[in-house]
Amino acid sequence: MPFAAYRRALPLLRIPFSVYLMPVFWFGLSALPPGFSVARAVGVFVVLHLLAYPASNGYNSYYDQDEGSIGGLRQPRKSRGNCCT
Repeated sequence: MPFAAYRRALPLLRIPFSVYLMPVFWFGLSALPPGFSVARAVGVFVVLHLLAYPASNGYNSYYDQDEGSIGGLRQPRKSRGNCCT
């Protein structure tokens, strides 16, 4: 996949939307008992916020044809099939 295709697909991942979900993660982390593994918490954070959430947003962008504001984007771009190929 050429570099230009990655640049077109990046906004469809809605990475800033993951920022909106971070307080939920921090709240859940604050409810853990003392002595939890910080390394494991960082690993879970990276997987969720940098891999799972953007991937699910990209998959959603591929199949949905959003017309209005959604996921932190005022005017979401149309997917040209470049998210899942």
